[in-house]
Amino acid sequence: GQKECISGALYDATGGTLFINNIEHMTPQVQLRLNHALHTGEFYCDNNTEILHSDVRYIVSSTHDLTSNKFQDSFSRDLLYQLMVNSLQIPSLHERPGDIPLLAEYFMNEENQHHNKNIQSISPDLLEMLKHYYFPGNIQELRKLILSAIASTTDDVLDVDDISAYSRERLTLGSFGSIFQPRNLQDIIREHIENTIKYCKGDLKEAARLLDISRK
Repeated sequence: GQKECISGALYDATGGTLFINNIEHMTPQVQLRLNHALHTGEFYCDNNTEILHSDVRYIVSSTHDLTSNKFQDSFSRDLLYQLMVNSLQIPSLHERPGDIPLLAEYFMNEENQHHNKNIQSISPDLLEMLKHYYFPGNIQELRKLILSAIASTTDDVLDVDDISAYSRERLTLGSFGSIFQPRNLQDIIREHIENTIKYCKGDLKEAARLLDISRK
């Protein structure tokens, strides 16, 4: 379980650095153990009463704002405040589109090296498409897109056609896909009023009351 994993990680990281990725997934019981280790430098393993000491540098990451109300009940405030003594907020990928070509090329070269590939470059069209995508999955989503394209290509240049049809549609339409289409605000208001009138079965007085506007 997670409890034993954190104990083993603390044991192995003694004298070094422990990196915990996506800490928002940590269970309350493990948060308690980690919090205790941060406070005292002590921890123990299950089925063992011996108190162990660990001198560890902690680095943790999260893709969420753990200070938000969403995590009020699921993430220990005490642990959070300890971890945030030194914190760094890294802008999401869509906030720094200039980094996308550099990262895409890095992942391409990494795949070339690890799997004996010979991809020479990424086409300008594909890079332009990547730069205008929202990337809700951040850097990991970009990495998977590049690796998937490399697996599909029969050429030495990655192009738009090497992206799967599903991913290509997302890249073209943005992270909201075909669900999101910009609409005129007045049209949205009119549609909402009409739907409310239908809900009230034509009773304009009741519809005006629900909408908090005049009957006129």
